[in-house]
Amino acid sequence: MPLYFDKFGDYRPIGLFYLSGLMQLILGSSVTSVRLVTAFFGSFTVFILYLFARELFRKKEIAYLSCLFLAILPWDIVLSRDVHEAIVGYFFTIAGFYFIFKFSIDGKRVKHLLIGGGLLFVSYFFYHGIRALTPLLLIIFWFFYRERKIALVTLIFLVLTFAIVLSSHGGGRFGQVVFYKSPTIEQKLNELPFADSNLILARVFHNKAVVYSRSVFSSWIEHF
Repeated sequence: MPLYFDKFGDYRPIGLFYLSGLMQLILGSSVTSVRLVTAFFGSFTVFILYLFARELFRKKEIAYLSCLFLAILPWDIVLSRDVHEAIVGYFFTIAGFYFIFKFSIDGKRVKHLLIGGGLLFVSYFFYHGIRALTPLLLIIFWFFYRERKIALVTLIFLVLTFAIVLSSHGGGRFGQVVFYKSPTIEQKLNELPFADSNLILARVFHNKAVVYSRSVFSSWIEHF
C-alpha cells in the first residue's frame, strides 16, 4: 500500500486519495463524491475548533467567535471546495491537540494522550506542512505543562518528522520550497561579486545573509 503519490517530484501524502477512493466506492464516481470528503472535514473542523477553544479559554463566547471566524475564513472555504488535503490534515491536527490538551488539564488520563497522539499521527498522512507544525506545537505544550509523557510524544514526532524529511520520498516537497534551493537565489548569489564596486558596501548590502533574508521576507509577503 503506497504512502506517497509522486506528481511533480513533491511526493504528496496519499491519505486524501484513500478517503476519496472510499467515498467513490460508496457513492460512485462523481464530482460530489470527490468533493464530499473535504467538505465534510472542513465543516466538522468548525465543531472541533469550538471544543478546543472552549477548553483552552474556558469561555463560550471566545469559542463561538473562533468557530465563526473559521466558518467564514475564505482560505478554509476555498480549499474545502478545491479538494485540498490540508483541510483534512488540519482537522486531525486540531482534534489531536484537543485531546492532548484534555490530557494536560483533566487528570492526566492516558487515553486522552493516546487518542491525541494517534490523531496527530494520522494527520501526517495528509499534508506536508503538518509534519513541521506538529513538533513545534508539541514543544510549546511541553514548555507550558512540563509533563514527561508529553515530552515523550514530542520526541517521537520530532524523530518521525526528521526521518521523513531525510528520506528520499519525504524530502521531495521540502527540497522544492526551501528558500536556499531556489534557482533565483542561486542566480543572485552568483551575482554577488559583481553587485557593487565598493568592497565595503558590497559586504554590507550584498551578502548571503541579506539575500536569504530578502527571499524569506518576500515569500512571506506574497501570501497576503
